[in-house]
Amino acid sequence: MKDPISRNQDDSLRRTQLRRRSISAALARGLVLLALSAGSTIAQDASLDRSAPLPFGGGLVENHGQWNAGIRAAGWASAGEGLAVGLTEGGLRLILRGADKDLAVDLRPTDSSDSANWVLEAPLPGRHHYLVGGCEGGTELVPYSAARLGSGRLLLKTPGSRNWSWTSTNPQAEFRLTGARIQGLAADGAAVLEHAGDRWLLPPPGVGPRSRGRWIVAAEGRLRLVPGAPIAPLAMVGEPSPSIDWATYLGALSSGDEGRGADYDSLDRPLTCGKTESTLFPTAVGPFLNSPGGAEDGFLTKLSADGSSLVFSTYIGGSAKDRCVAVDIGSGDEIALMALTRSADFPVTPGAYDPVGDTAPGQTWAGALLRLQPDGSALIFSTFYGNALGDGLHRFQVLLADDGTLLACGETGGTPITPESAFGTKQHGSFLGKVSADGGELLFSTSPPCDPEIAVRSDGTIVVAGDGGFIGPWGTPGAYQEQAGGNVSFDAWVGIVSPDGRDLIAGTYLGGGLDDVCRGVAVDAQDRVLIAAGTRSPTFPQIGTPFTATADPTLDSSVAYLARLSEDLSVLDFTVLLGDEAGAGAAAWQGLTTDASGVVTLVGWHALPQPSWLTAGSHLEENEIGCSSICATGLVTRIAPDGSRVLYGSMIEWLEPLMSGIREPALASNPRIALLSGTVNGAIDLYPTTAGAFAPDCEFLCGDEAHLTQFNFLHEGVEALGLGGESCLGVISLNTTRRADVGAPEFAFYVSQAPPSAFGVLLIGGELPVPLPFGAQDLWIDPAKLVSVLPMTTQDSGYGVLDLGIPGGASGKTFAAQAAFLGTSECGPTGEFVLSEALRVLVP
Repeated sequence: MKDPISRNQDDSLRRTQLRRRSISAALARGLVLLALSAGSTIAQDASLDRSAPLPFGGGLVENHGQWNAGIRAAGWASAGEGLAVGLTEGGLRLILRGADKDLAVDLRPTDSSDSANWVLEAPLPGRHHYLVGGCEGGTELVPYSAARLGSGRLLLKTPGSRNWSWTSTNPQAEFRLTGARIQGLAADGAAVLEHAGDRWLLPPPGVGPRSRGRWIVAAEGRLRLVPGAPIAPLAMVGEPSPSIDWATYLGALSSGDEGRGADYDSLDRPLTCGKTESTLFPTAVGPFLNSPGGAEDGFLTKLSADGSSLVFSTYIGGSAKDRCVAVDIGSGDEIALMALTRSADFPVTPGAYDPVGDTAPGQTWAGALLRLQPDGSALIFSTFYGNALGDGLHRFQVLLADDGTLLACGETGGTPITPESAFGTKQHGSFLGKVSADGGELLFSTSPPCDPEIAVRSDGTIVVAGDGGFIGPWGTPGAYQEQAGGNVSFDAWVGIVSPDGRDLIAGTYLGGGLDDVCRGVAVDAQDRVLIAAGTRSPTFPQIGTPFTATADPTLDSSVAYLARLSEDLSVLDFTVLLGDEAGAGAAAWQGLTTDASGVVTLVGWHALPQPSWLTAGSHLEENEIGCSSICATGLVTRIAPDGSRVLYGSMIEWLEPLMSGIREPALASNPRIALLSGTVNGAIDLYPTTAGAFAPDCEFLCGDEAHLTQFNFLHEGVEALGLGGESCLGVISLNTTRRADVGAPEFAFYVSQAPPSAFGVLLIGGELPVPLPFGAQDLWIDPAKLVSVLPMTTQDSGYGVLDLGIPGGASGKTFAAQAAFLGTSECGPTGEFVLSEALRVLVP
C-alpha cells in the first residue's frame, strides 16, 4: 500500500496528464475548426497551375504529383535567364522565360542511338554533387550541375555558363522541336523561334566543360547541335542536396582569395569578408572602395538572400597589403570589421583613437577596427589598434554591441595593455580590447592567457575561451577544474571577464593529460557556456551523454568534443565526445553557435574512415570522396541542447579544411538555416556550388577560393512549407532528426525557439494546396486529411522533441507536419496559438 505522499504525487501527475490531454485536444479542435470554416474558400482558390516546372533551385526535382503526369522531373538550368527544365518520357521540355509570359518547347532526339527516353538515374546513397569524367586535357572534376545525367547523355548546366548544356556520345545530335516554329539563327548561335506572333530565343547549350555549341537548322522542325569542342561522356554521382539552399565561390582568377567570416543582416542577406590579391574582384555600384589599393586588399561583400547577386561589394585597404579577418553585424545592420594592414595610408577617420599605427611596411601587420554604414557606403569610424599581429590563418573576432562599441580579440600580440586592466597585465601572445562607439577611445586592452574566442552574456560580462601554454594558475576557487590537466602543451581554458576588462570573475581549465584545444565558444539563453574543439586526452571528462568516444594516444588520434559549463563555471553539465569507434583517426570542431533554445550547430573537420554519428539522409552521409585517415574533409553537425542527441550529422566537401579558414557558422532568423564561410584550398574543384548562385564556377584551378554556403538542416525527403510564427525567443523552427525511413529508430520531430515550458500538438496529415492564414501565420495541414494529433511539450529552453515511428504502410507516401503551441504568461500572449513552419515529408 502506498503512503499518502506517494498517493498525492500520483494524483498530481494524473491531473497534470489529464490537463495536458485536454489542452492538446482543445488546441487541435480549435485549429481544425478554424480550417474547416475556411474550407470552401480554399477549394475555390486552389486552382494552381502545376503544368510548368516550379522554381526549385539547384537541380532537377523528381515528380511526386506536384506537376502534370508528363513531367518526370523539373528544375532550373540557368541563373540569368531563368530557363526552366522539365524531363519528360520522350525528351526535354524547356520553359523560355518572357517578360509577361512563358513558352514551353520540347526537344526530342531524332537519332534512336541517342536514346529517345531520357530518364533519371536510380538514386544513389549519399548527397554528393559533382560530375566525374574525361574531357580535353585529361580527367577533371566538374562541379555541381543543375540536373541529372543518365547514361552519359544529359547534362543541364555547365558550371560558369548561364545556359543549359547537354552532352552525348553523338557529337552532332539532331532534335525535333515542338511547341514553336524555327525561324532561323541569331548571331550568338541561339535558335530564333516564333509562336503566336512572338519571337523567342532558345540559347545554344554548352556541350562540355567551359565550351559552347551552336545550332544548325537541319530541316523544318529539326535542330542540329554542333559542339564547339570535342566532348566526352560524363557520369554523375549522387543528386542535389536538400541541405544546401545555395553555395557560391567568391573570388577572381585564383588570386589568393580567402573568406574570413560571415554574418546575416536583419533581412537574412549574407555578408562576408576576407582578402583578395585580384584586381578583378567583383564589386558593386556605390561601394566604399571599388578599386584595389595594393598587392593584397581586404574585401567586404553582401549578397542577396538567395545568394544569386551582389547587394554591395567593396575593397578595404590602402596602398600596401591589407586583409579583413573578422566581421559582425549589429542590431541596426551596421557592420563591424577587424582588418590587418601593412598600409601606412590605411583609411582612418578624424578623431580616431590611433590615427597613425605602427605597420613597419612590408614586415608586420597592424590591426584596425572599423564600423561601417549598413549599406557599406561609408565609414562611421576607422582606427588602428595594435601592431605585430601576425598573418596567415590566425583567429580573430569582432563583436558590435547595441551601443556601437566594438569588442575584438585575436591570437597574436603587439596590442597595448591599458594600465587600469587588472586582468591579463602580461602579454600572452593574445589580445582582448574594446573601442568606443565613435572610435575615439580605447576603453580597455588586455591579454588573456589563451588564443581567445569571445562571447558576451546578457549582463555584459565577456566569456573568453581558448587554449595555450599557461604561465601561472588561471583557475579560480570553486571552478570546475582549478588546475591544468598536467599536459605539457595545451589545455582548454574558459574565463568570465568583467565588462570593463578589469577583473577575472571566474576561470576554469578543461582537459586531461594530453592536448586539449578550444576553437569556439557560445552562450545559451541561460548564460551557460558552450565550448568545442578536439582532445587527445583519454582522460578528458565524460559526463552526461551517450556520446563517449575516447582518444587513443598510441594511434595519435583525437576526438571532437562539445562541453557545456554552468554560468559560474563551477559545474560541467555534459560533454559530447564524437570520434571513430575503433579509436583511430582524428576529428575536431572549428566553430560553433547556438540558437535561443540551445540547439548547437558545429562545423569542423575529420580524418576518419567513416564518422559514426552521420544521420541518414544528410547532405553527405557516406564517405564518397575517398577520404580516409590520410585525408580530411569538413563536418557539419547539430546537437540537442542537453547533448542527448545528434540532430544532424554530415560531411561536407572541404579540401584540407583545417587549413581552409573554416569560421563560426551564423544562424538566419529561422535557426535551422546557417551560413558557412571559409576558403577552399586545392587544385581541383569539389565544393558543392549550386546553379543560380552568384559564382557557381571557380576560377582557373580552384585554388584559394573564398566560399559562402547557406546550409539548411533538412534531411532527404523533407521540404519546408511557408514560414514559422514567432515566440518570445524568435522564429519557431520544426525539423527532423534523420530521413523518415520505415521502422527507422531515432526518427523524431523537434522544435526550437518555441514558447518555453508550453503545451502543444504536432498535427500530421495531408497538406493544403495553399496555406490558410492564421493571424500572421500560415496553417498548412488539411483538416480533411488530418491523420494524427500528437501531444508535444517544450522544455524550459523552448526546445521539444517527439519520437515518431513510421509504419510499413507509409513507404512511398508523403505527409505534412506542423506544430502548434499555446502561449504562456512568460512567453505570451497566454492561451493564443503560435505555429511552427510546416514540413512536407516523403517516406522512402
